[in-house]
Amino acid sequence: MMPATDDDAPLTPPPDRIEPQAPPEAPSPSTPPETPGAHPPEIAPPAPDEKHPNETPDEIPHGSGA
Repeated sequence: MMPATDDDAPLTPPPDRIEPQAPPEAPSPSTPPETPGAHPPEIAPPAPDEKHPNETPDEIPHGSGA
């Protein structure tokens, strides 16, 4: 019974320590599967980039027609 408690104790600290350490920060570049969760907020620039192409087509016809 004692060995079971010893195994349970060391197994809980590791996951608790990794969470507060910032897994989405370090593992982000090392963990591609976890990056999608912490990358979206950092990849905010791509959002405005998508709007550009939408606005460009509107400006293209104006410049081409003129």
